[in-house]
Amino acid sequence: MKNEQNALAGIVASDLRAVEHGLDETLARVGAMLQNLTEGRRRVGLGARIGQHALTAVGEMITGTIAARADIVRAHDRFAREAARLGLDPTVMGPLEPKGDDTPETPVPTGRFMTT
Repeated sequence: MKNEQNALAGIVASDLRAVEHGLDETLARVGAMLQNLTEGRRRVGLGARIGQHALTAVGEMITGTIAARADIVRAHDRFAREAARLGLDPTVMGPLEPKGDDTPETPVPTGRFMTT
């Protein structure tokens, strides 16, 4: 039974890692899109108002994605604590990536997007 529980813990850990990486990839792709939008708009001579409402919507999406990323990281930590409490070893299915510092980061608000 313990082997099956460890296997499940490994599967869930792998799924969590995939979700975390997916959110990171989303943020990276949105960053590239914003760079293309802002640099391209200037390069082709479009005014600053062009695309502003869409840019604001993207900014709100970024905020939501960062919040979702924080939520999944917290969930990952909670699953890890629960696995430890139950004596499970999610690494039985194979090596996992390093987690980094165990001290949770506290997000610091850096500003708000203005709507026009």
